[in-house]
Amino acid sequence: MEAIARVRNLRGSARKARLVLDQIRGKDIDEARKILAFSQKRVSHNVQKLLKSAVATVTENESKANLDTYFVSQAFADDGPIMRRTMPRAMGRANIIRKRTCHITLALSQREDTGEDREAKSTEADRANKTRKPQKEKKTVAQEPVAQKKQPVNEEV
Repeated sequence: MEAIARVRNLRGSARKARLVLDQIRGKDIDEARKILAFSQKRVSHNVQKLLKSAVATVTENESKANLDTYFVSQAFADDGPIMRRTMPRAMGRANIIRKRTCHITLALSQREDTGEDREAKSTEADRANKTRKPQKEKKTVAQEPVAQKKQPVNEEV
């Protein structure tokens, strides 16, 4: 089961929204909520509302959904329409001010990995490693021990 929530034409640049979305992608719902609650970014409040909406979609579609098994599978921000405003400058000129917007999409998916599945995957990986041929050792030049110079013996009789 996957639940998708979108917000469109949100004021703020997509580049700044991606900084927050990169932090919560792949995290469990509770962990993502904690990250968003303590984030200093302005867009984190809107992403928090979007996460809440996605969780509500999950509970609406499946009344007995276990939210502990859900995680943020997709989180991305796309550029929205840009509002252009003019700013008066010196000598009768004008500069364009770009007020950027973005579209944010957040998807929650259910983890399919249980303890039994992990064990099965690890045994499959072990079998695959056993069937591989061992790699040949690279031959290296054998270093010969350096002969020590003998000190002449002074014999005085």
